[in-house]
Amino acid sequence: MIHISSNKCNLKLPDKVYLIGSGKSLINNHKRIPDDAYRVYLNGSVAIEEAKPDLWFAHCQSNPAKNWWLGAYKKHYNISLFGNFITDMGFPSKFYFKFYEDLSKRQIVTGTTVAGIAMQLLPEFGVKHMVLVGVDLSDSYRFDGSFNLENSDPKWTAIVDTLNKVIDNRQDCCYYSLGKTRLNIDEE
Repeated sequence: MIHISSNKCNLKLPDKVYLIGSGKSLINNHKRIPDDAYRVYLNGSVAIEEAKPDLWFAHCQSNPAKNWWLGAYKKHYNISLFGNFITDMGFPSKFYFKFYEDLSKRQIVTGTTVAGIAMQLLPEFGVKHMVLVGVDLSDSYRFDGSFNLENSDPKWTAIVDTLNKVIDNRQDCCYYSLGKTRLNIDEE
């Protein structure tokens, strides 16, 4: 495993990436991603049938308990960037970050979902344009019909407000959306 703060970290991302979340809109918008796009899948979005990840970014410690986890892990661990909440559970990844150490050092606002962390962290590796797909932030249902009990409307409102402030203050990356999102960004 290569720690992202290590001088051995050679993670270099292209100028433009598609950041793919697990929101309901993923079903309709996944097929709109260009075939040659660099794709970063978040958490369980990698389980969508047509997934073609270039990088798998995961952090939620509840992921390994999901039905899709082991199959996705075996298939994609070699292109993964995990937070230590997962690696500490015995699931090594190609690259990893330490939640409390790396994110605070980089002044990344947490409590913004895995999408919010990725939106803030990936520009450090070269991303200048990020297109969000399936990052709806509108309710607790996912593309596969499952329901996330941890999220509620008051929580979503706070997350959206926080992420909009992060986006407004970000100078090194432009954000767009392929489909509807509650974030104040343009549709591509």
